[in-house]
Amino acid sequence: MSRKKTYIDSGVLIAAFRGVQSIGIQANTILNDDNREFVSSQFVKLEVVPKAIYNQQQDEIDFYETFFSAVSYWATDLEQISQDAYQLSSLYGLASSIFNIGAHTRRMCGEISRILSEI
Repeated sequence: MSRKKTYIDSGVLIAAFRGVQSIGIQANTILNDDNREFVSSQFVKLEVVPKAIYNQQQDEIDFYETFFSAVSYWATDLEQISQDAYQLSSLYGLASSIFNIGAHTRRMCGEISRILSEI
């Protein structure tokens, strides 16, 4: 059976690390799902790891690094990601995490395209 490619946003990682509320439990359920393989980008890593390092939160650093070591696919074509992000942000009026969306679509994860088409 083919595993589902899943792009995890930084907010999901933060919620999973904190893990106390229902959103954290849901996030951990996704991260521990054997039927998924993860896609990520350096943008997500930049959103979570440096702050944990700065605040000397070793458990948090370890959590994020464990996740990133399990990533199967990395979005690496930064020029194309930037172009995709620009087009998507112009089309849908998005701004905030648009580089993550560009990276996500670049790694051929279909869920974000479906979600954006419903907006």
